[in-house]
Amino acid sequence: MSRLAAIAVGMTLLGAAPVAAQDSLALLTQMEARLDSLRRAAALADSLAAPSVVTDTVIAGGLRVATSPGLRPFVEAAAAEAWDSLEARFGTSALAAQALPVILFGGPSTVIPESMDRHELARGLEGAIAQSIWRRQDPLLTSWLLGSFPTGNVLEEDLQSIASELARRPARPNARCLRGEASACAVALGLRVGPDPLSEWYAENIWPRLAEMSESSLTGRDALLRDRCSARQDMTACREVLTPHRIAPPVSTRGRRLLVELALEAGGAGAFDRLTADTGGTLEQRLEAAAVMPADTLLSRWTASVAAAIPGSPAPGRGEFLLVLAWSATVMMMTIRGSRWR
Repeated sequence: MSRLAAIAVGMTLLGAAPVAAQDSLALLTQMEARLDSLRRAAALADSLAAPSVVTDTVIAGGLRVATSPGLRPFVEAAAAEAWDSLEARFGTSALAAQALPVILFGGPSTVIPESMDRHELARGLEGAIAQSIWRRQDPLLTSWLLGSFPTGNVLEEDLQSIASELARRPARPNARCLRGEASACAVALGLRVGPDPLSEWYAENIWPRLAEMSESSLTGRDALLRDRCSARQDMTACREVLTPHRIAPPVSTRGRRLLVELALEAGGAGAFDRLTADTGGTLEQRLEAAAVMPADTLLSRWTASVAAAIPGSPAPGRGEFLLVLAWSATVMMMTIRGSRWR
Protein backbone atom coordinates (compact mmCIF):
# COMPACT_ATOMS: atom_id res chain seq x y z
CA MET A 1 0.00 0.00 0.00
CA SER A 2 1.40 3.46 -0.96
CA ARG A 3 1.75 6.13 1.71
CA LEU A 4 -0.98 8.27 0.11
CA ALA A 5 -3.39 5.33 -0.06
CA ALA A 6 -2.52 4.47 3.54
CA ILE A 7 -3.38 7.99 4.67
CA ALA A 8 -6.75 7.76 2.91
CA VAL A 9 -7.50 4.46 4.62
CA GLY A 10 -6.35 5.89 7.93
CA MET A 11 -8.81 8.76 7.67
CA THR A 12 -11.65 6.32 7.21
CA LEU A 13 -10.57 4.02 10.02
CA LEU A 14 -9.80 6.70 12.53
CA GLY A 15 -12.63 9.13 11.74
CA ALA A 16 -10.00 11.82 11.72
CA ALA A 17 -10.50 15.56 11.48
CA PRO A 18 -9.37 17.23 8.23
CA VAL A 19 -5.74 16.53 7.45
CA ALA A 20 -4.96 20.21 7.52
CA ALA A 21 -5.76 20.24 11.23
CA GLN A 22 -3.35 17.43 12.07
CA ASP A 23 0.25 16.64 11.74
CA SER A 24 0.38 14.37 8.68
CA LEU A 25 3.32 12.33 9.99
CA ALA A 26 1.53 11.65 13.27
CA LEU A 27 -1.61 10.65 11.39
CA LEU A 28 0.34 8.28 9.19
CA THR A 29 2.01 6.70 12.23
CA GLN A 30 -1.37 6.15 13.91
CA MET A 31 -2.84 4.68 10.76
CA GLU A 32 0.06 2.25 10.23
CA ALA A 33 -0.18 1.10 13.84
CA ARG A 34 -3.90 0.51 13.37
CA LEU A 35 -3.30 -1.52 10.22
CA ASP A 36 -0.65 -3.62 11.96
CA SER A 37 -3.15 -4.29 14.75
CA LEU A 38 -5.77 -5.39 12.23
CA ARG A 39 -3.29 -7.71 10.52
CA ARG A 40 -2.35 -9.32 13.84
CA ALA A 41 -6.04 -9.76 14.71
CA ALA A 42 -6.70 -11.40 11.33
CA ALA A 43 -3.73 -13.75 11.76
CA LEU A 44 -4.94 -14.73 15.22
CA ALA A 45 -8.45 -15.36 13.92
CA ASP A 46 -7.06 -17.58 11.16
CA SER A 47 -4.95 -19.57 13.62
CA LEU A 48 -7.93 -20.09 15.95
CA ALA A 49 -10.20 -21.12 13.09
CA ALA A 50 -7.71 -23.60 11.63
CA PRO A 51 -8.28 -26.39 14.20
CA SER A 52 -12.01 -26.34 13.46
CA VAL A 53 -11.36 -26.87 9.77
CA VAL A 54 -8.42 -29.28 9.86
CA THR A 55 -8.41 -31.85 12.63
CA ASP A 56 -6.28 -34.65 11.18
CA THR A 57 -2.85 -35.02 9.61
CA VAL A 58 -1.85 -37.76 7.20
CA ILE A 59 1.85 -38.66 7.16
CA ALA A 60 3.47 -40.63 4.35
CA GLY A 61 7.26 -40.66 4.64
CA GLY A 62 8.18 -36.99 4.85
CA LEU A 63 4.92 -35.86 3.27
CA ARG A 64 2.34 -34.34 5.63
CA VAL A 65 -1.19 -33.50 4.56
CA ALA A 66 -3.53 -31.62 6.90
CA THR A 67 -7.10 -32.75 6.30
CA SER A 68 -10.29 -33.84 8.09
CA PRO A 69 -11.08 -37.31 9.51
CA GLY A 70 -13.71 -37.99 6.89
CA LEU A 71 -11.19 -37.57 4.08
CA ARG A 72 -8.40 -39.52 5.75
CA PRO A 73 -8.71 -42.86 3.86
CA PHE A 74 -8.75 -41.11 0.49
CA VAL A 75 -5.85 -38.83 1.38
CA GLU A 76 -3.76 -41.64 2.90
CA ALA A 77 -3.84 -43.67 -0.31
CA ALA A 78 -2.98 -40.62 -2.44
CA ALA A 79 -0.20 -39.47 -0.10
CA ALA A 80 1.47 -42.89 -0.10
CA GLU A 81 1.42 -42.96 -3.89
CA ALA A 82 2.78 -39.40 -4.09
CA TRP A 83 5.62 -40.15 -1.68
CA ASP A 84 6.69 -43.25 -3.60
CA SER A 85 6.85 -41.17 -6.76
CA LEU A 86 8.78 -38.38 -5.05
CA GLU A 87 11.36 -40.85 -3.69
CA ALA A 88 11.84 -42.34 -7.14
CA ARG A 89 12.21 -38.89 -8.65
CA PHE A 90 14.39 -37.04 -6.12
CA GLY A 91 15.88 -39.78 -3.96
CA THR A 92 15.55 -40.36 -0.23
CA SER A 93 18.59 -38.30 0.74
CA ALA A 94 17.46 -35.26 -1.26
CA LEU A 95 14.00 -35.38 0.29
CA ALA A 96 15.40 -35.79 3.79
CA ALA A 97 17.46 -32.62 3.34
CA GLN A 98 14.37 -30.53 2.52
CA ALA A 99 12.01 -28.84 4.96
CA LEU A 100 8.86 -29.94 3.15
CA PRO A 101 5.72 -27.83 3.56
CA VAL A 102 2.50 -29.16 5.08
CA ILE A 103 -0.22 -29.35 2.43
CA LEU A 104 -3.81 -28.50 3.31
CA PHE A 105 -6.51 -30.58 1.61
CA GLY A 106 -10.21 -30.14 2.26
CA GLY A 107 -12.25 -29.62 5.39
CA PRO A 108 -15.24 -31.15 7.24
CA SER A 109 -17.68 -30.13 4.52
CA THR A 110 -15.49 -31.14 1.56
CA VAL A 111 -17.04 -33.74 -0.73
CA ILE A 112 -14.79 -35.68 -3.09
CA PRO A 113 -16.23 -35.58 -6.63
CA GLU A 114 -17.04 -38.99 -8.06
CA SER A 115 -14.88 -38.20 -11.08
CA MET A 116 -11.79 -37.66 -8.92
CA ASP A 117 -9.61 -40.61 -7.98
CA ARG A 118 -6.63 -40.90 -5.64
CA HIS A 119 -4.21 -40.84 -8.58
CA GLU A 120 -5.32 -37.31 -9.42
CA LEU A 121 -4.80 -36.14 -5.84
CA ALA A 122 -1.45 -37.97 -5.72
CA ARG A 123 -0.26 -36.06 -8.78
CA GLY A 124 -1.36 -32.81 -7.16
CA LEU A 125 0.45 -33.57 -3.90
CA GLU A 126 3.58 -34.64 -5.75
CA GLY A 127 3.51 -31.50 -7.90
CA ALA A 128 3.20 -29.19 -4.90
CA ILE A 129 6.17 -30.78 -3.13
CA ALA A 130 8.24 -30.94 -6.31
CA GLN A 131 7.72 -27.24 -7.00
CA SER A 132 8.77 -26.43 -3.45
CA ILE A 133 11.98 -28.46 -3.87
CA TRP A 134 12.88 -26.92 -7.23
CA ARG A 135 12.30 -23.36 -6.00
CA ARG A 136 14.89 -23.88 -3.25
CA GLN A 137 17.71 -24.80 -5.59
CA ASP A 138 20.60 -22.50 -6.42
CA PRO A 139 20.05 -19.39 -8.57
CA LEU A 140 22.08 -20.68 -11.53
CA LEU A 141 19.70 -23.59 -12.02
CA THR A 142 16.45 -21.81 -11.20
CA SER A 143 17.27 -18.77 -13.34
CA TRP A 144 18.17 -20.99 -16.31
CA LEU A 145 14.82 -22.74 -15.92
CA LEU A 146 13.23 -19.27 -15.92
CA GLY A 147 11.14 -20.14 -12.88
CA SER A 148 9.33 -22.97 -14.70
CA PHE A 149 10.31 -26.28 -13.16
CA PRO A 150 10.12 -29.91 -14.34
CA THR A 151 6.84 -31.64 -13.53
CA GLY A 152 7.98 -35.24 -13.86
CA ASN A 153 5.76 -35.77 -16.91
CA VAL A 154 6.68 -35.08 -20.53
CA LEU A 155 3.56 -34.67 -22.65
CA GLU A 156 3.36 -35.18 -26.39
CA GLU A 157 2.00 -31.65 -26.74
CA ASP A 158 5.13 -30.31 -25.02
CA LEU A 159 7.37 -32.09 -27.52
CA GLN A 160 5.31 -30.78 -30.43
CA SER A 161 5.48 -27.27 -29.02
CA ILE A 162 9.28 -27.45 -28.76
CA ALA A 163 9.51 -28.70 -32.34
CA SER A 164 7.29 -25.84 -33.47
CA GLU A 165 9.48 -23.30 -31.65
CA LEU A 166 12.62 -24.64 -33.27
CA ALA A 167 11.00 -24.41 -36.69
CA ARG A 168 9.18 -21.08 -36.34
CA ARG A 169 11.55 -18.90 -34.34
CA PRO A 170 14.15 -17.34 -36.66
CA ALA A 171 17.07 -17.96 -34.33
CA ARG A 172 20.54 -18.79 -35.64
CA PRO A 173 20.96 -22.23 -34.00
CA ASN A 174 17.42 -23.59 -34.45
CA ALA A 175 17.59 -25.09 -37.94
CA ARG A 176 20.94 -26.77 -37.20
CA CYS A 177 19.56 -28.06 -33.92
CA LEU A 178 16.60 -29.67 -35.70
CA ARG A 179 19.10 -31.19 -38.13
CA GLY A 180 20.65 -32.95 -35.16
CA GLU A 181 23.69 -30.80 -34.29
CA ALA A 182 24.14 -31.13 -30.54
CA SER A 183 26.32 -28.01 -30.29
CA ALA A 184 23.59 -25.90 -31.93
CA CYS A 185 21.01 -27.30 -29.52
CA ALA A 186 23.29 -26.36 -26.62
CA VAL A 187 23.31 -22.76 -27.86
CA ALA A 188 19.55 -22.73 -28.44
CA LEU A 189 18.99 -24.02 -24.91
CA GLY A 190 21.27 -21.40 -23.36
CA LEU A 191 23.94 -23.85 -22.21
CA ARG A 192 26.78 -22.66 -24.43
CA VAL A 193 26.10 -18.97 -24.82
CA GLY A 194 28.77 -16.35 -24.31
CA PRO A 195 28.43 -12.81 -23.02
CA ASP A 196 26.51 -11.68 -26.13
CA PRO A 197 23.43 -13.92 -26.44
CA LEU A 198 21.68 -11.43 -28.74
CA SER A 199 24.27 -11.90 -31.51
CA GLU A 200 24.61 -15.63 -30.88
CA TRP A 201 20.87 -16.23 -31.04
CA TYR A 202 19.66 -13.79 -33.70
CA ALA A 203 21.00 -12.14 -36.85
CA GLU A 204 20.89 -8.34 -36.89
CA ASN A 205 17.99 -8.22 -39.37
CA ILE A 206 15.85 -9.94 -36.69
CA TRP A 207 16.63 -7.42 -33.96
CA PRO A 208 13.96 -4.87 -34.95
CA ARG A 209 11.30 -7.58 -34.79
CA LEU A 210 12.56 -8.61 -31.35
CA ALA A 211 12.39 -4.99 -30.24
CA GLU A 212 8.76 -4.74 -31.36
CA MET A 213 7.99 -7.70 -29.12
CA SER A 214 9.56 -6.01 -26.07
CA GLU A 215 6.49 -4.60 -24.37
CA SER A 216 7.14 -5.08 -20.65
CA SER A 217 9.45 -3.28 -18.20
CA LEU A 218 10.16 -0.45 -20.62
CA THR A 219 11.12 2.97 -19.30
CA GLY A 220 10.45 6.06 -21.36
CA ARG A 221 13.99 5.94 -22.70
CA ASP A 222 13.64 2.23 -23.50
CA ALA A 223 10.45 2.92 -25.44
CA LEU A 224 12.25 5.55 -27.53
CA LEU A 225 15.11 3.13 -28.17
CA ARG A 226 12.64 0.44 -29.21
CA ASP A 227 11.02 2.82 -31.70
CA ARG A 228 14.40 3.84 -33.13
CA CYS A 229 15.34 0.18 -33.42
CA SER A 230 12.14 -0.99 -35.12
CA ALA A 231 11.33 2.08 -37.23
CA ARG A 232 14.80 3.31 -38.17
CA GLN A 233 16.66 -0.02 -38.08
CA ASP A 234 19.14 1.56 -35.65
CA MET A 235 21.23 -1.43 -34.52
CA THR A 236 22.87 0.53 -31.70
CA ALA A 237 19.44 1.31 -30.27
CA CYS A 238 18.43 -2.32 -30.79
CA ARG A 239 21.36 -3.56 -28.77
CA GLU A 240 20.62 -1.11 -25.94
CA VAL A 241 16.97 -2.06 -25.60
CA LEU A 242 17.40 -5.81 -26.16
CA THR A 243 18.94 -6.65 -22.81
CA PRO A 244 19.21 -10.38 -21.97
CA HIS A 245 15.95 -10.53 -20.00
CA ARG A 246 14.05 -9.04 -22.96
CA ILE A 247 15.27 -11.50 -25.57
CA ALA A 248 12.96 -14.38 -26.44
CA PRO A 249 15.24 -17.46 -26.22
CA PRO A 250 15.36 -19.74 -29.27
CA VAL A 251 13.66 -22.46 -27.22
CA SER A 252 11.33 -21.64 -24.33
CA THR A 253 11.20 -23.20 -20.88
CA ARG A 254 9.53 -26.38 -22.18
CA GLY A 255 12.77 -27.28 -23.94
CA ARG A 256 14.88 -26.65 -20.88
CA ARG A 257 12.56 -28.66 -18.64
CA LEU A 258 12.68 -31.54 -21.12
CA LEU A 259 16.49 -31.60 -21.02
CA VAL A 260 16.44 -31.84 -17.21
CA GLU A 261 13.80 -34.59 -17.31
CA LEU A 262 15.90 -36.60 -19.76
CA ALA A 263 19.02 -36.15 -17.61
CA LEU A 264 17.23 -37.35 -14.46
CA GLU A 265 15.68 -40.28 -16.34
CA ALA A 266 19.02 -41.33 -17.83
CA GLY A 267 20.90 -41.00 -14.53
CA GLY A 268 18.46 -43.01 -12.45
CA ALA A 269 19.09 -43.26 -8.71
CA GLY A 270 21.00 -40.29 -7.34
CA ALA A 271 20.55 -38.19 -10.49
CA PHE A 272 18.92 -35.27 -8.69
CA ASP A 273 21.63 -35.27 -6.01
CA ARG A 274 24.31 -35.12 -8.70
CA LEU A 275 22.50 -32.32 -10.52
CA THR A 276 22.24 -30.13 -7.45
CA ALA A 277 25.39 -31.07 -5.50
CA ASP A 278 28.11 -29.15 -7.35
CA THR A 279 26.72 -25.63 -7.49
CA GLY A 280 30.13 -24.37 -8.57
CA GLY A 281 30.03 -26.26 -11.86
CA THR A 282 28.50 -25.11 -15.12
CA LEU A 283 24.99 -26.23 -16.01
CA GLU A 284 26.41 -28.43 -18.73
CA GLN A 285 28.75 -30.16 -16.27
CA ARG A 286 25.93 -30.67 -13.79
CA LEU A 287 23.62 -32.15 -16.41
CA GLU A 288 26.42 -34.49 -17.49
CA ALA A 289 26.86 -35.60 -13.88
CA ALA A 290 23.13 -36.15 -13.43
CA ALA A 291 22.75 -38.14 -16.63
CA VAL A 292 26.11 -39.96 -16.31
CA MET A 293 26.81 -39.30 -19.98
CA PRO A 294 28.47 -36.64 -22.14
CA ALA A 295 26.42 -33.52 -22.72
CA ASP A 296 26.37 -34.05 -26.51
CA THR A 297 24.86 -37.51 -26.04
CA LEU A 298 22.17 -36.08 -23.78
CA LEU A 299 21.50 -33.29 -26.29
CA SER A 300 21.19 -35.84 -29.10
CA ARG A 301 18.54 -37.65 -27.07
CA TRP A 302 16.77 -34.34 -26.59
CA THR A 303 16.80 -33.64 -30.34
CA ALA A 304 15.58 -37.14 -31.17
CA SER A 305 12.69 -36.81 -28.72
CA VAL A 306 11.65 -33.49 -30.25
CA ALA A 307 12.05 -34.60 -33.86
CA ALA A 308 9.98 -37.73 -33.20
CA ALA A 309 7.07 -35.50 -32.17
CA ILE A 310 6.89 -33.80 -35.57
CA PRO A 311 3.86 -35.19 -37.48
CA GLY A 312 4.95 -37.88 -39.89
CA SER A 313 8.32 -38.44 -38.19
CA PRO A 314 7.86 -41.25 -35.65
CA ALA A 315 11.42 -42.50 -36.06
CA PRO A 316 13.71 -39.66 -37.19
CA GLY A 317 16.52 -40.61 -39.51
CA ARG A 318 18.69 -38.68 -41.97
CA GLY A 319 15.84 -38.23 -44.41
CA GLU A 320 13.52 -36.98 -41.73
CA PHE A 321 16.07 -34.48 -40.46
CA LEU A 322 16.52 -33.10 -44.00
CA LEU A 323 12.76 -32.80 -44.33
CA VAL A 324 12.58 -31.02 -40.98
CA LEU A 325 15.35 -28.65 -42.03
CA ALA A 326 13.55 -27.75 -45.26
CA TRP A 327 10.29 -27.27 -43.37
CA SER A 328 11.93 -25.05 -40.75
CA ALA A 329 13.64 -22.90 -43.40
CA THR A 330 10.34 -22.33 -45.19
CA VAL A 331 8.48 -21.42 -42.03
CA MET A 332 11.35 -19.21 -40.90
CA MET A 333 11.18 -17.14 -44.08
CA MET A 334 7.42 -16.80 -43.69
CA THR A 335 7.94 -15.68 -40.10
CA ILE A 336 10.55 -13.07 -40.98
CA ARG A 337 8.35 -11.55 -43.66
CA GLY A 338 5.07 -11.93 -41.82
CA SER A 339 3.70 -11.07 -38.43
CA ARG A 340 5.24 -11.78 -35.02
CA TRP A 341 5.97 -15.34 -34.10
CA ARG A 342 4.30 -16.70 -30.99
